[in-house]
Amino acid sequence: MTNLKSKAVYLVLLLGQLTGALFIILDGLPEFRHLIAYPGEQLPFERSDNLAAPIMIVAMQVAYWYRLRCVPLPPQRSNPILSHLFLFLGRLAFIFGGSLFGVVFFRHLPEINQGADLWLMFRRGLQLVASLFALFCVTLELERLGARLGAASNVDGCAPGTSFRIELVFHLSYLKLRQASRLQATPALLQSALTRH
Repeated sequence: MTNLKSKAVYLVLLLGQLTGALFIILDGLPEFRHLIAYPGEQLPFERSDNLAAPIMIVAMQVAYWYRLRCVPLPPQRSNPILSHLFLFLGRLAFIFGGSLFGVVFFRHLPEINQGADLWLMFRRGLQLVASLFALFCVTLELERLGARLGAASNVDGCAPGTSFRIELVFHLSYLKLRQASRLQATPALLQSALTRH
């Protein structure tokens, strides 16, 4: 029963983080479009700027750190399809964060207007950094889960230990090629060095 409870808690915490990541992305999309269309122009302060985004970021961080310290990952099992799906989602979650970082710091800030409201920039800058960190944490969590689900096979899809053997054979072949090249090897000698394994 404890294992089932642990899996349920893990699932709730993961769903909380994923919901927060989706909220950050969807909530930030209009601002992202504005920054691309009008670089250097400060986003206007609107009364609709509410506390939903900061609350979501805090909830994501609480879920992430609680899971990291108190809730173990689900048991290791091999499921290559789910493994690839979670690894893909992890990378996809941070693509938005990386593109937002690039647009803000390399395109928007260098062209910022002189009369910009510094207090508003500071507040939004803190929220941006917190959002990027929260997306980074979600990415790590999804990659951990993807790695756990794909742990029975190696990154290259081979059985455990196979990749090491392939690398060892490649390295030995390389050493033989180097040795053969020092002996003024002919193409036939080089070919025989490669085909011995």
